Amino acid sequence: MASNIIVLVSGGMDSATLLWLAKKEFDEVYAISFDYGQKHKIELDFAKELVKLANVKKHFIVEIPHLKGIEGSALTDENIEVPSEDYPNQPPITTVPMRNLNFLAIASSFCDVYEIENIGIGIHSIDS
Repeated sequence: MASNIIVLVSGGMDSATLLWLAKKEFDEVYAISFDYGQKHKIELDFAKELVKLANVKKHFIVEIPHLKGIEGSALTDENIEVPSEDYPNQPPITTVPMRNLNFLAIASSFCDVYEIENIGIGIHSIDS
């Protein structure tokens, strides 16, 4: 079994699945979640509950408000409604450009400080 991992936990299905897989495969599991000004704050509530159920070593919740300033995403822009369906052949209106890259950079910093060897991220294939 590998020693430790930090899992990015959004509260969604992909990260929830990865969190439980990490619990099975790693001796020590940390979790990190992000408050980036997203409209659906319930995701953070779900993330907190999942992490509590998983009994991870530590859960970090990081605020990154600068992502809210990136207009054009239904997740952060108050002027855009979150759609209830997908539109084929179009990039999703819920995309926040380079959101996951920001998340990974921050998680990497935590890895350095806490001597965590692995990062886990469960994302949809079209997320950036």
